[in-house]
Amino acid sequence: KAIDDAHLFERNYGPRAPAANRRLQDSATVIFSLGTIYQNAHDWNHVVSHYHDWLRTYGRTAMPNQVLSANMLQAHAFIEQHNENNAAPFLNTVVHDWGDGARVTERINGADGMSDEAKALALLEAKTAVSEALFYQAEVLYQAYNHIHFPEYRGQGDLESVNHWAQHNFVEWLQRKKAALDAAEAAYNKLVPLDVPQWMISAASRIGSMYTEFVDAFDDAPVPTEIANDPDLYGIYVGALEEQRQIFYNQAIPKFEFCLITSTRVRWFNDYSRTCESELHRLNPTDYPLADEL
Repeated sequence: KAIDDAHLFERNYGPRAPAANRRLQDSATVIFSLGTIYQNAHDWNHVVSHYHDWLRTYGRTAMPNQVLSANMLQAHAFIEQHNENNAAPFLNTVVHDWGDGARVTERINGADGMSDEAKALALLEAKTAVSEALFYQAEVLYQAYNHIHFPEYRGQGDLESVNHWAQHNFVEWLQRKKAALDAAEAAYNKLVPLDVPQWMISAASRIGSMYTEFVDAFDDAPVPTEIANDPDLYGIYVGALEEQRQIFYNQAIPKFEFCLITSTRVRWFNDYSRTCESELHRLNPTDYPLADEL
């Protein structure tokens, strides 16, 4: 019934209606809203086709926040189907169309017949779509970071071999892994100026997780038997790990703190905010006890 009513409205007031009757912005909004039916049903193919058709019909006349959201919703539908390759062009379109945000903001603020509250909501919708797009673009770099694995020691049980591993294999892994972390962190930080709480929380949680994954890599590094049985070799091997571990441990704490403070300030709690709380507790249970929640 909702779908039938929406299409009746479109026939009466949409682009194919007589010119005197056209209410294109209202028609665009009504038809745009139909997508929630397909989203709630997890009918992702229909989500893509719906917003594709909507953009073809209303993309030139609709509000920019709706255009950004329509592209992001198509990207989201592909991501839900684990099809990141098809999602990527839509993510790029959202980020490109936003640019520095000035043009979109100007158009929304200059819209006729909209209250200040409606304009604020439209701008928030635009920023939310862009924040989500930036987050999923950063996720690609996060996955690349995760695929760089700790270099297993395969040398002989002597001082020269352990020193060679520590100064070459380990250092090369550390540099490569840290470069991947820096690239992903910079990508996540791009959505901070948009100030959309749920995506700021998600990004902060991911950044913190990358630092703790470094800590865990050092903690979980296997110690070969020939090294474990020699105190001198063991000291060199573990010392190389512990020195770097502390650096990443010290940086993980403030990332998760920012995440938790933000979620508490705006009262927005989700899986990412819970990750921040649990990871802080794991890193330092004395200073960060878990909250008891009903």
